[in-house]
Amino acid sequence: MLKPSVEHLSALKTAMIQGASWRAGAASAGPKRVAAAYTWDQVVDRLVRALGV
Repeated sequence: MLKPSVEHLSALKTAMIQGASWRAGAASAGPKRVAAAYTWDQVVDRLVRALGV
């Protein structure tokens, strides 16, 4: 079983906040991912499957 590490999580968050290249990549990739994966049709399809309807 994995045991969470607060120190590791904190270090990763700090790197994200301070990393200009990471932020630039996320600013570009994030909206594209959301637009591709979270259309109304996709979200409703996942909800219907989850509800077993």
